[in-house]
Amino acid sequence: MPAVRAGTGRRGRLLFAIDATASRQPTWDRACALTGHMFEATKGLGGLSMSLCYYRGYGEFMATPWLSDVDEIRRRMTTVTCLGGQTQIGKVLEHAIRETRKERVNALVFIGDAMEEPIDPLCHRAGELGMLGCPGFFFHEGGDALAGRAFREFARLSGGAYAPFDLNSPDMLRDLLSAVAVYAAGGRGGALPPAALADRGRGPADPPAFGPAMTWFLAGVAAVGLLLWSAHAFANARIETIKAILKWLAIGLGIALALLLVFTGKGGQFLFLGAVLAPLLIRLWNQWQASRTFGAGSQREARASEVETATLRMRLDHDTGTMSGMVLRGPYKGRELAELALADLIALWLDCRAEDPESVPLLEAWLDRAFGEAWRDAAEDAAGEERGSSRRSQTASGGPMTREEAYAILGLKPGATEEEIRAAHRRLMQTAHPDRGGSDWLAARINQARDVLLGG
Repeated sequence: MPAVRAGTGRRGRLLFAIDATASRQPTWDRACALTGHMFEATKGLGGLSMSLCYYRGYGEFMATPWLSDVDEIRRRMTTVTCLGGQTQIGKVLEHAIRETRKERVNALVFIGDAMEEPIDPLCHRAGELGMLGCPGFFFHEGGDALAGRAFREFARLSGGAYAPFDLNSPDMLRDLLSAVAVYAAGGRGGALPPAALADRGRGPADPPAFGPAMTWFLAGVAAVGLLLWSAHAFANARIETIKAILKWLAIGLGIALALLLVFTGKGGQFLFLGAVLAPLLIRLWNQWQASRTFGAGSQREARASEVETATLRMRLDHDTGTMSGMVLRGPYKGRELAELALADLIALWLDCRAEDPESVPLLEAWLDRAFGEAWRDAAEDAAGEERGSSRRSQTASGGPMTREEAYAILGLKPGATEEEIRAAHRRLMQTAHPDRGGSDWLAARINQARDVLLGG
């Protein structure tokens, strides 16, 4: 679950997506009845603006305008009839990306019970949505294991959350949707109910062993526990891992059967089995040799999402969740974002606001991960001075600069030497000085950081 933001006083934007294929009519009716609770929960937080999107039938995908009138949303929902068809989750994620690029979408909610599309392209889009700062909340109805694994992965890559639910427990779905609505509006209550995400399948405490009957009972409890653990591991495993396990399980069973036939004197059956399995064994052997020759590097490279704009090339590693970025133009061209000091990053942010608005949400999402909300006050002060704001005199944005802030501005680690401090100051002033295209505010902050660290 992503961190909850403080209320901003404006309407939160929530993209509400539902699978409207034929099997989904009861869930659609329930969601229609629960939209009022979502708006009610956000009244004191600036309100909620919602866009409803759904897919159904043969390639049909629809999205409403952004609406803040709950009666209008209900009216539009009641005119929709669910139709048979395959899932179109890719269109949902692409629509969310387009809308977020136009104006920030605070959260995507998806409700569905199936996933019938190739998973890798969807993971790429979910990662791109996460880099844009729009978390996805995937609510899974039913017991489809493939859909559950896919929805978990989409939620992880986008920075959101996954939760299963049952229509027989309508209060659970109501609480989940209301919690996400509060999160989208910037409230403090936007955390999913822990009970909805609690681990299931825990057996009773082991009773003490006593007699043969108790031994069999304990053996049964252990078997059930092992079965539940296996089911839990299966539900959370990656699809590639499951394929590998099934492949080696089939090979093991084949070898065991062959040995059984040999030791029981049924050589003819063994030869027949060998003739049947030979093509499969040869194919598996060739695949294993190829994997050893070429390694797994290309697979790892494929498990990443990349987004490129005029200013930035951003990359999200699917396995580690690490976001990285490189600057493609301007004075910082060719440098990684992680190498830049806070003053450099704010200068880059100001440049993107003026020259490349498409890069702004990507850079802001990276700054939120690296610095939390602390960078925003400094950035707003810098932007306000360039606009001639009355905040020009607030160079310290609320108090004397601390040594920690000074190190961050100069891009240094605590304990840096005097020589390192002066070298960082000279380097930053080359781009931040007003005579070289910088701003008075940035130059003053860099000078103040040097003075704080050197005791000037």
